Amino acid sequence: MSEGRTVSRPTQSCFQCRNRKIKCNRSHPCAACLLRGEGDTCHEVEKIIARAIGPGVTVEAVDEVLSKVVALEQSVSKLSKMISKNGPVEDSSETESMHHLGPQKRVLSSPPPAGSKIQATRPEQKASMMLADQLAMGNRMNGRRNSMQSEAERAISSSPVDPPIPLPSSSKFPPNANGISHDHPLSLLVRPATSIVFQILSHLPDETDSRSLIRFYFDRIEWYTRILHYPTFSYDAKILTRQISDSASSASSGSTAATHFSLPFLSTYFMVLCLAYHFIEFDMCKVLDNTFEDAAKMSKKMYNAAQLCLWIDNYLENHSLEGVQTLILMGIYQQNLGDSDSHWALLGSAIKIAQILGVDRLGTESDRKSYPGPWKSVVRREVGRRVWWNLIHNEWSNAATHNGAYTIVPSQNNTGLPLNVNDIDLEDDLDPIEPAPHTEYTEMTYSLMRFRFVEIHRQIMDSVENHPTGFRPSFITEIDSRVLTMLKDLPAAFQAPGVSTGERSSLSFKGVKSIEYTISLITAEAMRMRLHRPFLFRGYTEERYGPSKQQCVASAKAILKYLKYDIGQTTVLLRRWSVMFFGFTAAIVLLVDYCQQKGAGALQDSRKELQSALNMFKMVQVSSNAAQSFIPLLESMVAAAERNLTSNTSNKHSGGHHDVWSEIAKEAFVSSHPYLDLLNYWTS
Repeated sequence: MSEGRTVSRPTQSCFQCRNRKIKCNRSHPCAACLLRGEGDTCHEVEKIIARAIGPGVTVEAVDEVLSKVVALEQSVSKLSKMISKNGPVEDSSETESMHHLGPQKRVLSSPPPAGSKIQATRPEQKASMMLADQLAMGNRMNGRRNSMQSEAERAISSSPVDPPIPLPSSSKFPPNANGISHDHPLSLLVRPATSIVFQILSHLPDETDSRSLIRFYFDRIEWYTRILHYPTFSYDAKILTRQISDSASSASSGSTAATHFSLPFLSTYFMVLCLAYHFIEFDMCKVLDNTFEDAAKMSKKMYNAAQLCLWIDNYLENHSLEGVQTLILMGIYQQNLGDSDSHWALLGSAIKIAQILGVDRLGTESDRKSYPGPWKSVVRREVGRRVWWNLIHNEWSNAATHNGAYTIVPSQNNTGLPLNVNDIDLEDDLDPIEPAPHTEYTEMTYSLMRFRFVEIHRQIMDSVENHPTGFRPSFITEIDSRVLTMLKDLPAAFQAPGVSTGERSSLSFKGVKSIEYTISLITAEAMRMRLHRPFLFRGYTEERYGPSKQQCVASAKAILKYLKYDIGQTTVLLRRWSVMFFGFTAAIVLLVDYCQQKGAGALQDSRKELQSALNMFKMVQVSSNAAQSFIPLLESMVAAAERNLTSNTSNKHSGGHHDVWSEIAKEAFVSSHPYLDLLNYWTS
């Protein structure tokens, strides 16, 4: 075809010069690109190809599509040979063959929607549909990942030994050795030559303090999520420390050697330090020679540094598991500061990024599947499952305050629960990993317990949406029975090895195990209280709802009792927003019960219980934003209750039952506007 042409096409400007709108000498690589040190990325703009596909299409996009087409043609060719050799492929074989195309393509093996006229049963038809859909939607990350997996498959097929598989490109806007690229959005505010990464690193605590804070985080804080693998994190942290040291040495000697830091890990590293400062305890303050005020300032600084690392890496386009871990840890910090709206918005981004990475399709280790790309590591798969179930827990547990809306639908969740193993027993060399029985305590026991609890919470929440006036009696009986069963299993799950099951006092509880056990008990009682709460008020006037009223009050008293069981762990627990919310809700139930009391003795006892709860919350008022929000609200409601009860007693013309709670709610709604959503949620 080229031999028949009589007129040659004029040489076009390169893409880089065209994008910058500067003059190009139209040699490749051109002079401008050579001066910028970007000669390897200098390509002529192919107008004919771009016009044939559509407007705004770059050469990089065309190359990506062509590489994807080549990979798909090879897969189709392999399948065709199998068909010609072995005959027609059954559905199960077809599904297995499609499995090797990567997690994004396995979705195509599912049956079409009911009523669909398209029967995409042939592999090549599925591949072409996938290619068209991804090209139309601009799924660049999927394309890069699929291309990477296809290259890995070709290498595996030609070698008896599994080779190392590279990860996807870390960034569309890769930072320079000392700063950001010319194409980065932050280049509008910061000169690309500025050593922005090193400026961020300069805010890190010294090496000794950093090591102490990391140890403190994994000893006293990580139990709350368990999304990090301690041996892997420690190894990566040592590499980071060495890189920082080498960079400092190079700078002092005048060397221009480039140091490339992993920004996703660096963001996670900063968030670990952030939460260590945020939840710091007195003994740790002494080690660091800090006050709680100093720690709060450092916590905010570490949080800002983590945010900067994400934005420098352009995390919304360049996805990584470490980036999702960072977003989860940032959510804990945001929620604890009372910024639940930012937490909810960031959680949505984390869920979508995790789905793009395929974290929602990791199955279970017992499936014995073969995994492509970075998921070949059993440690990374298991960390991925922990991350995914933390996202599930965060979304389902917070959905009630957002009209019961959540995006992770159980029927679309194809990732099993994490294994019941300690981090030290989780190694790539141990395949398969043998988990401990559910009755044996490990570092994952509490996490697995709360994942099971949140499934029940979601069912309660769904039932609230379907039956706003109250649950069906059969539903209450079923859920209550399940929660009671879990409560009975708790002592066995948290017992020390070799200790017989019995009362809590006979078990060996130390450190975080005691905290985990206590919060599990509180979660179970809070769930029972939530289940019976729709009938609380009616329980005071209608005999058939009496048991629900009694259960609400009993669960509320149990929650406050567990919180007061150990003063040392009380302060640790109440500094977390979710635990403070459980305590606040229990206090509200007791306040309702206080308003319904008639005798002077009962009123006095109820008032003492409320004052005891307030005194307990005030223990953490200085260091807990949640306590600072809830305490004034609860105090104003108690004061309103006393005024209304006094008025009701002295008013001889009240004429029947005076709804004290309605008056309290009205006063609270007027005086506490920032907490309307919280109060509306409770009274729903």
